[in-house]
Amino acid sequence: MKKQHIHQSEQKNNKFPFNAIKIAMFYAIVFVLLAITVYLAWVNHSNFEDAMITQAHNQLFLIAKSQAQSIEEHMGDIYEELSITSQQPAVHDFLKQKTQRSSTAARESLLSAAYKDIQKLTDSLCLLNAEGIVVDAMPVGIISVGDDLSSLAEIKSITMQPQAVFSNVFKLTNGKLAIAYTYPVIDQGRFIGSLRTVIVLERIQRLVDHINRIGKIKALVVGSGQTLIVYPDSQYVGKNFTSVIKERAFRSGSFDPAMLAEKMSKGEEGKGVVYCFFDQVAHIEKNLIAFIPIHLGKEVWSIAAFMPYQEIAGPIHRNVLDNILFVGLILLIFVIVGTVIYIMQQKKVKLEVETLALNIINRQLHSDISERKRIEEEFYKSFGRKPRK
Repeated sequence: MKKQHIHQSEQKNNKFPFNAIKIAMFYAIVFVLLAITVYLAWVNHSNFEDAMITQAHNQLFLIAKSQAQSIEEHMGDIYEELSITSQQPAVHDFLKQKTQRSSTAARESLLSAAYKDIQKLTDSLCLLNAEGIVVDAMPVGIISVGDDLSSLAEIKSITMQPQAVFSNVFKLTNGKLAIAYTYPVIDQGRFIGSLRTVIVLERIQRLVDHINRIGKIKALVVGSGQTLIVYPDSQYVGKNFTSVIKERAFRSGSFDPAMLAEKMSKGEEGKGVVYCFFDQVAHIEKNLIAFIPIHLGKEVWSIAAFMPYQEIAGPIHRNVLDNILFVGLILLIFVIVGTVIYIMQQKKVKLEVETLALNIINRQLHSDISERKRIEEEFYKSFGRKPRK
């Protein structure tokens, strides 16, 4: 009987190590799930960040493309008007006469219609003969009839090779920066003169500057010979792009600065990362960049749009941290619930142990009482007496 009780007791006691193993396994699973959750969160963060960066690059590309089209349309309207004017018989006849307009009325009858069509796009229009002398000009005051422009690089270029050409950036007498666009006048295959229009850079800057005045996105336009046509800080307009890159501390990201200048000068398009600063405080930061060519006849300019990397990465990092905190909270609740279950299980085990102990004691008492009764019966029988009831 005692062996049976002891065996039952051992069976009950064997449950205790088993419960401890289950608890250990529970906590091990919780920590494994936590580790897996954190790992998957960071993998998801990396993939999501890449996707957001790609999306931001595409947005910058669309912004740059939209502004490039605005500039192309602006210049295209000027190009079209100069092309039409260059084919007018009156212009051809006047250049063949090799004279200059002296009458205001006569001058207006030749160029006034053309200038009226493009005066919202440009600032002056003049007619040059084959020798580079101004023979007609509008409006009065910006450039004068009789001015000799033959020494200008673009005039030399168009005389040798008659095709539309942009000048470098130059300063007008009023201090404003401008560029000139010169279009050849061809008569029966022979170069007889050119039409030259001056465009103050403020006109082009207004097409892009709204980007530089709002938000975090910045834009710049690089013209012929790596000349900056538009830049967030206007004091750099007209300067060489490569020189500005060095001065504004452009550093390598996806593009080496020299490579970036070369690609933009060649009219290539691309997306990547550069380190630079645009404000007066020399705070270099990581920027996303997208650039696209601006096609102006045979000339190629380039426009680039920039966005601080932190504008994209910051929200992503915060979102990931929020997700991790949320997952951590869920796991904490899971651990608390598991701990409560563990405590309740321990109380249950303790109650079972106490119950088992009481049962053992009770059975032992019953066994002792039965043994005492047996001994008492044998004692009375040995004296021939009946046991007491």
